[in-house]
Parts: sequence; C-alpha cells; structure tokens
Amino acid sequence: MESKFADIHVHTSLKPYAYMKYPEGDVKTMWDKFDERKKDLKKLCFLIKNSAKELAKSSQANLDACVDANLVCPFLSLYPVERQWFDVKPKNLFWRLLLPKWKYHHMGAALSGFPTEYVKRIMLRIKNLRGIDYFNEELLPLMDFTLNHMNSRSKKYPYYTFKIATDYNEFVRFTSEDKTICGILTVEGGNSLGNYYSHNIFSKEYIGLDTNEKKNLRDSFIANINVLKSWKGGRYTPFFISFCHHYNNLLAGHSKSLGKFGNLLDQKPGLDKGFNDLGKEILELLLSKDNGRRILIDTKHMSIQSRIYYHDLVKQRRSQDDKIPIIQSHAAISVWKTFQESGRQIEDENLDKDAYFSQWKVNINDNEILDIYDSDGIIGIVFHEDRMPGGKVKAQTKKLSNRYHKLEKKKYLSFRQQKEYDDIKEKLKLIYVGLIWSNIFHIIKLIYDNRNHENGWKIISIGSDYDGMIDPFDGYFSVSDLPTLFDDMIEYINKGRGPIYYADNANVIEFQGDEIVTLMFGKKIEDILSDICFKNVDRFLEKYFIDSYLKNTSKGKKQSPRRSSVRVKNNP
Repeated sequence: MESKFADIHVHTSLKPYAYMKYPEGDVKTMWDKFDERKKDLKKLCFLIKNSAKELAKSSQANLDACVDANLVCPFLSLYPVERQWFDVKPKNLFWRLLLPKWKYHHMGAALSGFPTEYVKRIMLRIKNLRGIDYFNEELLPLMDFTLNHMNSRSKKYPYYTFKIATDYNEFVRFTSEDKTICGILTVEGGNSLGNYYSHNIFSKEYIGLDTNEKKNLRDSFIANINVLKSWKGGRYTPFFISFCHHYNNLLAGHSKSLGKFGNLLDQKPGLDKGFNDLGKEILELLLSKDNGRRILIDTKHMSIQSRIYYHDLVKQRRSQDDKIPIIQSHAAISVWKTFQESGRQIEDENLDKDAYFSQWKVNINDNEILDIYDSDGIIGIVFHEDRMPGGKVKAQTKKLSNRYHKLEKKKYLSFRQQKEYDDIKEKLKLIYVGLIWSNIFHIIKLIYDNRNHENGWKIISIGSDYDGMIDPFDGYFSVSDLPTLFDDMIEYINKGRGPIYYADNANVIEFQGDEIVTLMFGKKIEDILSDICFKNVDRFLEKYFIDSYLKNTSKGKKQSPRRSSVRVKNNP
C-alpha cells in the first residue's frame, strides 16, 4: 500500500539521548539505528534472558526507519525514564538466586537497550537514595536534544530534513514537502514535570507526605509547568502528555502493565489508585489556557479510577462548552463493557489464560471507547505482543515464534528451512493481522450499535509504541514494516484470509455474513486504511493543534490550509 503515515506514539529520541554521552552516541543521532545489548543479555540466566530477548532493544523508530516507511509524522513521545525501571526488587529467594545484585545493571541495560554505564549511574543514585529532578535534569535537555536535530542530516538519506511542527499550519506545510520528516512533541509520564527529592518518595503515597514534602513537590510541579508552557516563547509546548506511566508519580494511580518482569520490578505503590489533590491541581494547570497553551491529556496507563475521574471531568467541561478530546495514544481493547467490570478483574496468570483479547485494566473498555468517540477523541492502535493478545493467542504464537527467531538468526537457510521460515511467517502474520482487525472492528461495531449506526472510523489511528521497550509482533518489528503490515491488512479483508472477532464482555464472537461490509460504510478497505494511516490524524490536528483552540485568545479562528495546496519540493 503506497501511503504516508502518521504515528501518534513513538519513542524516536529515547535511545539516542541515553547514548549521547557515551562512545556509541558520539557518531549516532536520532536518524541512526542502535543495536541491542547482546553482551548484557548473555550475562543473564536463561529464564530472564528468554523473557528479555523478546523485548525490542534495537531501534524501531529512528528517523531513517521513518523515511523507509514514509512515516512523515511521528509524534515524538519524550520520556524521562522512570527510575523504578532500574530499582530491581526480586520478590522471593528464587528470583534473588536467578538474578544476583551484581547482574542488576546487565538486566537494566538488556531491557532498555541503554549503555551499561548509563544504567550503572542510575542504579548508584538509587542506592544512595538520591532523588531526581525529571524536569530540569531530563525533560528540558531531552527537548533541546530533539530540537537540535532539526539541524542534523541522515547519513543514509542526506537530502532529508527533520522539522518539529508547532501547530497545524506547520504540520500541513512540512508533511507536504518532499524529503521531510515532521515531528510533533508529546510527553509520556506526569513524573516528567516533577522534582522528587529522594528515591524513597516513590514508595509513598502523596497523602502520607509531611507538610514540607508536599509543599516541595507541589512547588516543583507548578513552577515546571509554567516553564514548560513558556519554553522558547511557548512555541514548542508539547501537544499532549500521558499523565501516568508504569510507576508511582504521586499524582494519580496507574494500571498494572508489567507481566513478564512483575517478579523483579515493583509497580505496587500508586497501583489502581485515583487522582489525589495534587494530581487534580496539576491536571487543571495542564488543561488551562490562562497560563500558556493547553496541554491535552493522554489517558493511557491511568488506573481505572483515574480514568473515571478524567472522563467525568471531560463530560462536565463539555457541558460548559469546553470541548476536550480524550486521547488514548497506544491502545488495545480489554473486552469489558464498563469501567466497573474492568476494575473488578484480578490481574494474575489466570485472567488471560484462555482469552483471545488481553483483559488487563490498562486496555480500554467499551464505555471508555464510547466516551472517546463522544469527546471527538482519538485512539492509536498499539502493536505490542504483551498488550493486545490474550493467552489463547500467545499460546498459538509462542511455538511458532521460537522457531521463527531460531531460523531468523541463521546466516544461511537451506531450501527446506527457507520454506519452513516462510510458512511460519505467514501463519504468524494471519494471527496478528486478524487480531489487529478484531480490535479495530470491535471499536467500530461498538459505536455503530450504541450511537445510532454512526461511523466511528475517524477516531482510529496508529499508536505503535515502537522504541518504547515493547515486544513487537513478529514480522512487524519496526516502523519500517508499517507499509507491509497495511498491505497485509488489505489482503486479509479483500481475500477473506481469516476470521475477525468482537467481544461481549469475556465472550468472543466471530463476525458473520455481511457485518464487516456494513461496518465499512460503503468504503473500500484501502480508503479506510488511508484514513487510519494519516487522514484521521490530519483531521484531529486541524481541530485541536491550533492556537484558537489551545490558547485563551479573543482572536478569531485562523483559516486552516487546505490539503490541496501546492506540494513543495526540497532541492538536493
């Protein structure tokens, strides 16, 4: 499929920034590919190694890969990595024997793909209980690092340029140019805005802090938000922020998200909690237009209680004529109808055991999807082995995947091995593409059935989470594979390659007869995918990535440029 792409959640800058002060980073930039940490992986025992090796540690969303895919607009999720990722706490003697302390930094490097010395430095700070000023030590330097790449060039594609769009006008202009990658700044994690004075604070609840601790934390957040909204004249204020991420930020509760490494890393502090008083105040400051440009909220990783609070706030604001679109930047469905049903689930090894879709609370439920639609929001579909499939699908793919990777590592394949490799790849492709379509058509059917047969396609986009320490689908490892994935998705529909399912709570039901055709609303699947690839993001940005929406201004709405504008070419 020849198309241009936008992806509303990638981590292009994560590895290059971590490597910046280390030998490999001297010659590499956001354009370049970084390889996985094989030396660190070899230091781990087989059980941990087998889990860690499934995570993608080499680059998936570097700018050269964006060029390969014609991914003209990556939303660059800036992520000051949470220190709890490197605070290894084996839960019992068995895991302490598997991972002795002298190997902690090897696991940290193997999981993240970061330099070993970089991980050692972080772990030393944790050992000494040193806090972290995420905003001044990491977020602002990371923003500078990213913006400085507008002066960089690719070694592989020297005629390409990289630009950051500050509003919809620039987005249109940059994505209409030849040989230009147009980034949009976003942030992942409310922790990015705070100064946490001691590492011990991450094990506490906000309500349990003393008066001075609360004051220091609150003062840092308020001051930093003011700086962020005025940084470089307010031109590069991030478009949205994921309020929560994997660990406690002392603002609002997060959802459980670590499966394979839950025995080594502690997500419990803050888990499944709601917004506290400080979190509510910070939320208001981010959404405010009186202190600079509004920063929208991405609800991914919020706990059920936190999402309920935020959805209620959005509905209240809409009744007051303040329209706030709900964003879920890298999502998969959970099958549950309501927040309450999703919240009752016990997230252990039995929850997903026989499930087609993953049923974890971090995934979106039906009420949530309808709220996103009603708010004129947007959903980015994530391509993540540990988020989207349930246990039933994982059981199908595990044996195939193990053999696939063994064959993939061989330098030379015999004729028989090549045939086996191609057959396995085809089987995996059908499983994953069917799963992706099932997630998408579940959303479309839900809106059709509950909103007077309305067309819900406008809210679907790509939110791959590539380079976000994820386990990607086999065969679709990076953004470079997006064109192949979407060609495979077209073929799956047009040639009827396999079943598509939707969920009615835990009941998974196959679409029958002309149901899929009905939900396509008379459009060709190629046109639907063209909307998902790019046009739905264009539509969203045209409404919300403009000063007349983001700022408190009495000026009239500026006329948006038309997509039929003359295409600008860069001269070599």
